Amino acid sequence: MAKDYSLYAEKWDYPPFLTTVIFAAYGAVAVVATLVSGALSDRYGRRPVLLVALLLLLAGLAVFVFAAGPGYLVVARMLNGLGIGAIVVVGGAALLDVSPDRAARSGTLTAIVFNAGIAVAALGTADLAQTGFHPLLLPYLADALIALVLFVLLLVMREPHPAAGAAPLGIPRPQVPKEIRGRFVFAVIGAGAAWAVLGSASRWNPRSPPTPRTSTGRSSAVSSSRPCPSPPPLRRSSAPATPPARSHSSATRHSPC
Repeated sequence: MAKDYSLYAEKWDYPPFLTTVIFAAYGAVAVVATLVSGALSDRYGRRPVLLVALLLLLAGLAVFVFAAGPGYLVVARMLNGLGIGAIVVVGGAALLDVSPDRAARSGTLTAIVFNAGIAVAALGTADLAQTGFHPLLLPYLADALIALVLFVLLLVMREPHPAAGAAPLGIPRPQVPKEIRGRFVFAVIGAGAAWAVLGSASRWNPRSPPTPRTSTGRSSAVSSSRPCPSPPPLRRSSAPATPPARSHSSATRHSPC
């Protein structure tokens, strides 16, 4: 949905640094979600935490739809960061609960699907926004439809964590086991590259046509903004009229008037 931020910037005319704040709000709360959601799912189960995470995601989409200023975008991004951060962590843990003997394979598939999902979501929402049909509504409705389908599937899903309720609550110390550091680096590079592209795309608005330039290389908008000098007043003279001499100077040929 990075393309939508350029539309919001045009709508509310906020400075570019606020776009950075909106992006940073997501990352800040996503880190918090990744630290606490795993312990919460160990204590209360994977399915309840995933359901709450999807509700947070839907709440963030609703704030986007009814946003009335840049502050709403920050709140929406924070809600989405909490939801997506928890989904990534608890979803990966649920896959390990289902297939504990395929931990390495599950980690690789999770990294690939996560990075591919970012790319597909960015391209898909940008295409929806480019249709011109409610560009600040249609992408969020599409995301909400996907989230609702996942929510229904979670309601009928069996709890994959059999030891729920026995684990103590606590914030684990962030660390990456040596066995999966290679896959972790692969996932970080892919996610970082995707977000870098999203940040650049959010500042680009293809709907704004480029400013045409004159033969001198200057913008025609700048050239046309300068008023043309008024012609001198005509004076009556008794001398016979003579045809004006033609000038072939480059200044006359390139005069915007």
